[in-house]
Order: sequence, then C-alpha cells, then structure tokens
Amino acid sequence: MDCDRQTDWVDSLTVAPSEHSLFDEEATWIYYVSLAVLSILLIGPVEELLFRGLIQNYVRPALGAVGAVVWTSLLFAAIHLPAYFTDTVETAALSLVVVFALSLVLGAVYERYRNVVLVMAVHGVYNAVL
Repeated sequence: MDCDRQTDWVDSLTVAPSEHSLFDEEATWIYYVSLAVLSILLIGPVEELLFRGLIQNYVRPALGAVGAVVWTSLLFAAIHLPAYFTDTVETAALSLVVVFALSLVLGAVYERYRNVVLVMAVHGVYNAVL
C-alpha cells in the first residue's frame, strides 16, 4: 500500500467529536469565563452529587463497585446525549464515548477515595478547561 492510499484510509477512519450545544462561535470571552465558573461551582458539583453521591452509592450493593461505576457511567453518558447530538451520529457517539470514559475515571476516583468533593472539583475543572 503506497503512502497516499494509507493516509486516505486512515483519514477515512477519523471522526471528530461533536461540539457541545453550549459552544457558540460568536460568544464573547465573558460567556466562556461564566461557563467555566458555573462548571466549577455548580455543574460539576450537582452532577457528582447525583451520579456519585446518590446513584453510584445506591446501585453498589446490588452491582458491586465495578458494576456501579459502569452502570452510573452509562447513565451519565446517556443523559449527555442531547447536548452532544449537534452533528452526525458518529460525532455524537465519539463524544459520548469520551463522556463515558470521563465518568469511569470519576467513578473510580470516588470508589478509591470516597470523597464526593474531590470528584466534584475534578469534574468542574475538567469542564472548565474544555
């Protein structure tokens, strides 16, 4: 296989993640700074209280630690579907895989340290950086 054909084949497999519905190309920097602050102080904490503090703790007795993390992460990704379904199914699916992976990490951190404030902070800062 020559180099050009190989590059074309690899490029055909590349799917860019979709943009979150909150992304606005015409927004000012104030909009994004406000979103970053909201992510750290409100969005991350509320989502983590719900998903780690309530749901993951609730399903752990029935599913075990690993099952609780996976189940909670699937649910976490599913509720983000409307926010990422801004383009094609492929781009939305890739974005949801990233959200699912993030949730697996947050769930594992919560299982390891049992500190919801820690995962609130990690989640909020992660969102703010994005």
